[in-house]
Amino acid sequence: MNQALSPFRRIWDALRGIWVKRPTLTVLSYDEKSDVRYVVVDLEWNQYPKWVRTPVSRDGIVMPHEIIQIGAVKVDGAFRVVDTFTAAVRLQGRRKLSKHVARVIQKTQAEIDQGDDFPVAYARFSQWSADAERFITWGTDDLRVFQNNLAYYKMSELDASCWYDAQMIYARQVRGDRVQTALATAATVLDVDDSGLAHHDALDDAYITVGICGGLDMEKGMSDLEKPPSKPKRQRNESRLFLQKKFVSAGSEGGFETRMQAKQHCSALPVCCPTCGNMMKMESRRVANGDRWMKMGGCKEHGKHLVRYRVRRKSDGEFVWTRTVYAPDEELEQYFREKAARSGSGSGRGGRRHHGHKKPVPGPQPQTTTAGAQG
Repeated sequence: MNQALSPFRRIWDALRGIWVKRPTLTVLSYDEKSDVRYVVVDLEWNQYPKWVRTPVSRDGIVMPHEIIQIGAVKVDGAFRVVDTFTAAVRLQGRRKLSKHVARVIQKTQAEIDQGDDFPVAYARFSQWSADAERFITWGTDDLRVFQNNLAYYKMSELDASCWYDAQMIYARQVRGDRVQTALATAATVLDVDDSGLAHHDALDDAYITVGICGGLDMEKGMSDLEKPPSKPKRQRNESRLFLQKKFVSAGSEGGFETRMQAKQHCSALPVCCPTCGNMMKMESRRVANGDRWMKMGGCKEHGKHLVRYRVRRKSDGEFVWTRTVYAPDEELEQYFREKAARSGSGSGRGGRRHHGHKKPVPGPQPQTTTAGAQG
């Protein structure tokens, strides 16, 4: 039944953008359509809470954000609407829609289950957008999530050089800074009429982004984004870096009464090479930040592996540690070396450091004796 209705639903999704009243947007008629210049894209995705296992592919690709809707609008150089695209994507296996996400996007599990598999939905989008020169999103998260989902399904990655961040262009031209601004706030500032549109719907958010872009000098903005930065680029975000890397082994154990017990336990356990099972020789240096730290372990046959540790407190008050071993990777090893060099910690110990001697305690001090003074 759902398969038979899907073509009619797609026609409705494609046409509703024309029927809804949008005074700030110009929709071209069939005879007026000019060359497509840009595709404005918006995604909606599912998120998995900490107590639910995040999807991991057989190649070790972690997918914390799983796309459930693709919305896009084709526009010409003047940001007049040429065509629209929308695709619902169903969750694979037995994965369920997060309750928080369901409240935000106002969709049910049954509606999500009617969507296509991600490879099918992406193939439709790729064919539909093949004539576009550039792609525009509001923020950088959409491209990052797109790339991550493609990697999970072993599909070719997108050409990031063709994707542009309208949020950054807005910040530079309207605010005069680099501060992120919510889509709804930007629409209000530029007086974009979003009546009849539902926020957190991929197609409707793409429409709102088109309206915002119409109030900006996008040609200049995209040209500025292509220029090399005057200052060295900041260090890559650690979380995003590790999301793109393959981990080959992970372990966890809980039930510890104190944080120190958990740290001592996981630090004392040997780390074995995930490939051959031989015990790896761990370097003395480590890079630490509170309850998170990482070390390098070496296997004579299979090279160096980055090992990440974490200790956290659960809701019941007990502590649990997790350990993740990553496949040999030059970028990860270089990242570790650079962090260790910047910390200048010798043994690599991070976190709090106490310099100098402790302050003397007021009052009379207890007398101490040494073994050599006795007698």
